[in-house]
Amino acid sequence: VIQYLNQASQAIIKVIQFLNRLEGRTVAAYTFDAGPNAVLFFLEHSFSLLLSTLLHCFAPNKPLQEIMNPSCFKYAQTFQWDSIEQVPAPSFMDQLKSIPQETVQTFLHTTVGSGPKQVDIE
Repeated sequence: VIQYLNQASQAIIKVIQFLNRLEGRTVAAYTFDAGPNAVLFFLEHSFSLLLSTLLHCFAPNKPLQEIMNPSCFKYAQTFQWDSIEQVPAPSFMDQLKSIPQETVQTFLHTTVGSGPKQVDIE
């Protein structure tokens, strides 16, 4: 049996499914690369809820700038979040106590590009 999802991967699936059920809508969708790394798809209006939940579930206790790429950190700073202590914990966090803590090392954020482009080859 080939199993490429690890404990953190399984936990991310549980958190996203929980969040979607709790909100009664699709807050985020997930897929995985060729390994255990989760790729999450979400709309911008869900970013603060999703990010605060993921940070409180998984982030190591380090300054956010050390665990986020510049795009993600820039978004966090719009809420004056520089450390985990400054990120408000969602009210439902007590329902996610069984999630393994500090299992995600890096949070990356990117946006959808402008789509395919024709490139002239000379």
